[in-house]
Amino acid sequence: MTPAPVFSLAELEAMNHQEFKAIVSGNLGDEHEELWELLSGIKLYPRTRAVLVDLLQTIALHANTERVELDRLKAECLAEGPEARSRFFGARSDYESRKRRRNGFKRLVEARMQRLKTAKRNNHETHQARNHDRHRLGLCNLALAVHQHRDSMLEEGITPDKHDLVLWEALEKIEVEMGGRVISLAQAIEYGHWTD
Repeated sequence: MTPAPVFSLAELEAMNHQEFKAIVSGNLGDEHEELWELLSGIKLYPRTRAVLVDLLQTIALHANTERVELDRLKAECLAEGPEARSRFFGARSDYESRKRRRNGFKRLVEARMQRLKTAKRNNHETHQARNHDRHRLGLCNLALAVHQHRDSMLEEGITPDKHDLVLWEALEKIEVEMGGRVISLAQAIEYGHWTD
């Protein structure tokens, strides 16, 4: 088993197309999972996918070219007569051997493509979860600031302006899910879910 090459994200990003393609195509096996975590990440996904698509297209092109060449040789050998059959059968044997190797490589590329799609979906879900958490934290901080503003105005006996009342009303109207229940921002603060 060949040890997986060790690259940093920055090194992979800095590679030209041919270097990057060589890394992707030369490390399709399961023993290179650490490298594939980088190749499947958000920053390298588009480039890695493009290489895999290119590999699949190249495989299909070679398969078609070899099939056409074998058909041409078959027609040529049939025209030459029975003595040319051995030349055709030798070429067909070579073709079948290359076809088996090509199909094995194609299966590796297709398996990596499938894993890449799964990684993209996982990257997207992780990104969405981070955004959700970030937005929820922002909403919590905003709700706490409005709540503190309201409390300090009421403590100091300041008459609220219309825009103050609109903000305070938003605490009652905007709802969030907490522990499987939907509650208002004001309730989230009141029940101690959100504290400063």
